[in-house]
Parts: sequence; C-alpha cells; structure tokens
Amino acid sequence: MTSRSCTNCGAASPDGRLLYSGGADEKVKVWDALMGEPLHALPGHSGGGAVAAGPGGLLASGGGDGAVRVWEMVLTRKGRDGL
Repeated sequence: MTSRSCTNCGAASPDGRLLYSGGADEKVKVWDALMGEPLHALPGHSGGGAVAAGPGGLLASGGGDGAVRVWEMVLTRKGRDGL
C-alpha cells in the first residue's frame, strides 16, 4: 500500500478485505487489503480527521471541519467494492 501523502488515521473493514485511510490530502481512501491497491478516493475533511468501519459495509469519517460523513460500501459484480 503506497500513499503519496501523510496518512494520519486508518481502519479495516470487519471482514478484513478493505482498509480505509485519511490523510493530509483531505481524502478518505479505500484500499484492497489483499492487493494493497487503492480502490476509491472519497471526499475527506480539512483539519485532520478520523475513519471508522462498522458492520454492514458502513464507513464513517469525521474531521476538524466539524463534518461527519457516512458511506455504505457495497460489493459489485467484478468483486470490487463501490459506493
């Protein structure tokens, strides 16, 4: 797994297939845990942040900007996760 920006928070999906990170680039990134490849870059937060994974494919992020975002990750036919 390679990220060109400083990563300051991370979480794993309950099944261990996905990793989530937040960093200085103000994006929330979704990674394939087995391959170490990025799958998605979601809108993140200014002023730092945190990510948390929950059951049912839920991903939450919060940051210094005072916003909280929640996404539902779903499995697609190609075996990749999407929104």
